[in-house]
Amino acid sequence: MSIRLSLLCLALLAASGGVSHAQTRLLIHLDRPQQQIVVMGADMERSAAALQTAKNKDEIIRWLFDGTEGVDYLRVSFNKHQEPERDNKKMEIYDKQIASMKQIKAVRPGIRFWATPKTDFDGYGNENNLPDWIYRGGGYNGGKYDPDQLETGLYAKFLLDYLELMHRNGVSIFCLSPSKEWSQVISPEKTSQVIRYLKNACRAHQVPMPIIVGPASWSVTGGIRDLKQIQKLGDGSLYAGFCTHKYNNSGSEENVRKFVQLAASMGKRAFNDEAGMGAAGRTSGVEPDFGRSISSFFNRAGDYRAGLAGEIFFENWSRGINSETRSIYFKRGGVGKRMRAHWLFLEFAATTMNGWYVPSLFGTPQENLETMVFWKGEQLTLWLMNQNETQPETIDIRLSGGRLSDAKAEIVTWSKDSQNIRGDRVEAKAASATQLIFESKPSSINVIRLHLTRKSR
Repeated sequence: MSIRLSLLCLALLAASGGVSHAQTRLLIHLDRPQQQIVVMGADMERSAAALQTAKNKDEIIRWLFDGTEGVDYLRVSFNKHQEPERDNKKMEIYDKQIASMKQIKAVRPGIRFWATPKTDFDGYGNENNLPDWIYRGGGYNGGKYDPDQLETGLYAKFLLDYLELMHRNGVSIFCLSPSKEWSQVISPEKTSQVIRYLKNACRAHQVPMPIIVGPASWSVTGGIRDLKQIQKLGDGSLYAGFCTHKYNNSGSEENVRKFVQLAASMGKRAFNDEAGMGAAGRTSGVEPDFGRSISSFFNRAGDYRAGLAGEIFFENWSRGINSETRSIYFKRGGVGKRMRAHWLFLEFAATTMNGWYVPSLFGTPQENLETMVFWKGEQLTLWLMNQNETQPETIDIRLSGGRLSDAKAEIVTWSKDSQNIRGDRVEAKAASATQLIFESKPSSINVIRLHLTRKSR
């Protein structure tokens, strides 16, 4: 065949769709499972009271907690206003939070409540995050932060009153983060003092002592700084694990890995206790741009590659600010509706909690593709994020160190072009016991479930 005729044949094939996209090789290393995912959950730190205003609150609770797999933790809050002046307790401020906690526990008896202070990293406007009788120093209450002005014994008593109230109401706190976002005042050294005081106080008052997961820092670099100080103090044994948020620009994969490694050096796992899911935005109940969801899951792939062992997802329903869209949205006093991020959250929780992260590697560097793979029991789940906005991507998925028990693959896809907020579900057939060819749509999040011949460890 002449060169001219060959080129003509190729042109005709291209015009008829006969030329397929180049395949990108992806190798999944089943022989190298890494960290187990041991924390996954929801958050109502600031939205517990708002839930009580929703006309369909019972339905919302069922959506999140009734039979859903992996939604095992729920973040709640304690508040400086429980005792604005010493011995002037106003514990009724928790009435709506306790009501929400009881209703959720009735649906999911095994839920684990994780308490953090209702704080901001910069205080409450011109006020500090703790009552003035506990912290007398400056900061956003005027002047410079001064940890020496924190009365750790008084703070421990404040926490004891909160823990006792929750325990008495049948919603005991499982884990506690005393310093969330405010370690410039509640420093690692001061936190250690608080924990020790609190242990003694809980024992004396017969209140269950929660496990401590800290520092719940605002940024990863702040968390690294705090963990180094905890390590220097020799106080790692006071903590059951360590957590951080990923605000500002410090949440790179490299920094998350440093945080994870510091935690591991003290024999602990690391978590993100305030993770986004691309749900938030002042869109008044209109779906946020899908690119935010892709970006959210694309970026967290690096966190799990760095060794993260779980997350708490931030604000799973509205908190009474009508313009703020959340994964379950309602106006104050209105009817809640499920958004796309709600379904993404449920899928992620179900496929990750108690599973093992498994490394996956593209044959060549990919700018627009990211993956996360989790192995739980005999199920392997691949999360594939495609940020290419115009072109599909054909992925040649290969297994190393394991085989499929059947050829059927279950796939759910969220894409920019689909209006199905629950995801489009299809089945596919593997090419062999170790290979699946998959074509990813442009701008998409794809969840591929495979079944293996052996269980995870």
